[in-house]
Amino acid sequence: MNIHALFVLGRCLIALLFIISALGKATKWKDTIGLMQMHQVPWTSLALSIAIMLELVGGVCLAIGKFLYPTVLTLFAYVVLVTAFIPLQDALKNQGRESAVPQIGSNIAILGGLVLVLALKGF
Repeated sequence: MNIHALFVLGRCLIALLFIISALGKATKWKDTIGLMQMHQVPWTSLALSIAIMLELVGGVCLAIGKFLYPTVLTLFAYVVLVTAFIPLQDALKNQGRESAVPQIGSNIAILGGLVLVLALKGF
């Protein structure tokens, strides 16, 4: 397999992660709103709508390879923000969500994948 095909495959897998996440948020709207309210996320309905749109549009842009630089920067900032608002708060406050630390690790891995997309975008 050549490097271009591997780059496209990796980009599509990261895109799939964002698209599945957006669909999960959309189908479990009330549960997601509840989690956001528990973490004092401001303007929860608006924030959730923006999150779903960012994940869907960002995922599609990653999959098709268009607007990679702004897409990756936006998704990177989004993942950092989400990590700070929910799993990092849980881990620091020891709120009993056992998934907080693994979620932080997963988000760091996603950030690494996004950085690699930028590093290899010329392929």
